[in-house]
Amino acid sequence: MKKKQIIIGIAIMIIVVFIIFLMIKNNNKKYDGNGFVAINNIYTNIDKNQIEYNENTNVEELKQESGKTGDSNIYEVETEYDGRRTLQVKPSIKYKVAFAGMIKNGKPSTSELDDIYSKNILSNNGIWVEKNSREKIKKYLNDTGLFKSKYEINDDGYLKISDNQKINDYDKKIINIINGNKLYILDVNSVCYIVDDITGEILDYNFENMDKYQTYEYFEDNDKMIIFINENKSNQLDDKEIFESIINLL
Repeated sequence: MKKKQIIIGIAIMIIVVFIIFLMIKNNNKKYDGNGFVAINNIYTNIDKNQIEYNENTNVEELKQESGKTGDSNIYEVETEYDGRRTLQVKPSIKYKVAFAGMIKNGKPSTSELDDIYSKNILSNNGIWVEKNSREKIKKYLNDTGLFKSKYEINDDGYLKISDNQKINDYDKKIINIINGNKLYILDVNSVCYIVDDITGEILDYNFENMDKYQTYEYFEDNDKMIIFINENKSNQLDDKEIFESIINLL
């Protein structure tokens, strides 16, 4: 009987030690639900393109681990909500590429980005419309029934109100933007130019071909935004539907 009690006691001790071991292990290892494992609060990403390093990690380290090969100057290190450190193309680079492609109406080279941008920079805020898109934008504003006011585009390409005797909520939003401290650029064009995240190469991107129901693609850099609007070549969308989505974005 005494021998049996000793065996039971030893078994209980083994179980207790095992439970304590599991508690310590699970306390140091946590899953965030997005493919990341935390061991002693250091996150490791299963996806090699987004690997967590210590807080002092830099662009070169992340390039080496993620396999990204673009020029280091186009990238910046971002900290995600769960503490991950990721390598992303700078918003200012994405914006400059999109802007240069719009002005050139073709794919810009990396070497000409700064020149195109500096020679065509817009100094005023409000809503500026690309020259080949102005008639279409006026049609959106004046003929779709979304607005009560009437609009025109001045010689500098900026949207102005020609008659505001009647206004609705959409008109109020446009008025606030025209008088605001941000710049919005509108271009009715389904082709825009983007930076490949891996190689840094500038590519043309026809978002209407990718998804005919996508009404716009946009690029934002602080207080500036370029919005490329679906040309609707197949007439699969209603003009009112397209521009209403743009107004909701602004």
